[in-house]
Amino acid sequence: MVEITAEQLAEVLEILRFLEKKHKKYYFHQRVQILSAAIGTNNLDFKNEWADKIYHIPGSVVQNDTTGYTWLGWGVLSGEVFHIFNEVITPLKDAWYQNYEEQVITEGETYRAQLTGVTALDVLTMFLWGWWEEV
Repeated sequence: MVEITAEQLAEVLEILRFLEKKHKKYYFHQRVQILSAAIGTNNLDFKNEWADKIYHIPGSVVQNDTTGYTWLGWGVLSGEVFHIFNEVITPLKDAWYQNYEEQVITEGETYRAQLTGVTALDVLTMFLWGWWEEV
């Protein structure tokens, strides 16, 4: 797995934030490609398809279903980035069930999520999935 410090993640997040504002919205696969380039790994293969795991996460932007949440499918990832997502999203999903609040972006600060124990990697993951609203 690629070793990334919180400071490096914050720097990557600022790059992504700049690109997001400059080019408007990215599709998820474009965000993953940007992340891959930013962390310096070429071992990333995103396929535009759903994997078997479907998570119901409040705040996802994909599609509503009968649970009242929105549903989010896993894009198929390989290599180091898959491990990052695999290790972050499952515990983050559990935190969403228990501690969901609106994510807030504060101007002049790094993106912060109102979640207990959120890390820079969690925030970057939320950026990639588009789990927040800018206020």
